[in-house]
Amino acid sequence: MTEQANRRKPEKVLLFYNPKASSGLFKNNLDKIIARFQTIKQIVVPIRAGDDIVLDEFLETVQDDNYVKIVVSGGDGTVNRVVNAMVRTGCELPLAILPAGTANGFAHAFNIPPADIDKMLDIAVGDNYATADVGLCNGSYFVNSVAIGAVIDASQKTTTVTKYALGIFAYYIKALSELHNLRALDVTITTPDRVMRENIFFMVVLNGKSAAGLRRLGTHSDISDGLLDVIIFKEMKVSEVPVMALGVIQGKHIDNENVIYFQTPRLKIESCMPLGTDIDGELGHPLPLEIESVPGRLTVNVRPASEPEEIGLSRRIPGLPGQEKKPWFGLKPRMNMKD
Repeated sequence: MTEQANRRKPEKVLLFYNPKASSGLFKNNLDKIIARFQTIKQIVVPIRAGDDIVLDEFLETVQDDNYVKIVVSGGDGTVNRVVNAMVRTGCELPLAILPAGTANGFAHAFNIPPADIDKMLDIAVGDNYATADVGLCNGSYFVNSVAIGAVIDASQKTTTVTKYALGIFAYYIKALSELHNLRALDVTITTPDRVMRENIFFMVVLNGKSAAGLRRLGTHSDISDGLLDVIIFKEMKVSEVPVMALGVIQGKHIDNENVIYFQTPRLKIESCMPLGTDIDGELGHPLPLEIESVPGRLTVNVRPASEPEEIGLSRRIPGLPGQEKKPWFGLKPRMNMKD
């Protein structure tokens, strides 16, 4: 009798939302979100971002209480909080993303459209999944990026009001205003294959494909390959910065002599200089940083395999029907690659 009662229990979906996300997607579409999940007989249980203790308490019980999925409405910072709570509590439920932040880098890795609530929900209510790596930095997990250096303060100094009004361009405008503060930073980077010492302006370690809305930053990044993409922007003349920046926008920066691009499963970053760091758009840890990939930790809702052109992934993602993962291990030096 108990087993029959359990089978009759409605399935639940945990919806973790950020009410301050710059797009305003959640507050404008809450009824639509609830209605879509009710069409497949799933009850939405919302939790407001702001209390990690409450989130942990929910996640400790979700797998014993008929929950089938976690849905996150927010940007990379909101996804980051949920993923850290999932790892802390051992939660293995699949994750659906309703991108509602400014940059939405993690959603971009799966080409989830940030401006179309209906397409987002088509993906979120579906049963098409892919595995995704997460990164680990000094004991904290990240889904998209770790950034270090002179201009990464732009995302932290950009106000919520400005992001709401200007979207991703708010980051670029703030970064331009910081150019006069550019100074070279002496860093030592250690990987399983090499130790390098460089004077840099800034660097980014990617688990996903993009950071701060720069969609072509990780030109060869695959969020399921067990590797981190490292992009180092070396010290250069200020007059060379615009050319380099244009290359980043076009996805041609790895050909620039002032850029080092490689892939590695883990690295350590050290410096005797005080450096600002950023994890998924939020204030990061002080140096030294020890960063590594945690392969296949997440299961994420993605588009159906019947929409390959819209997925637009640079490498095959395991979990999609008819696709196989091609292992690619070890450090890859900067090179030109053709898929």
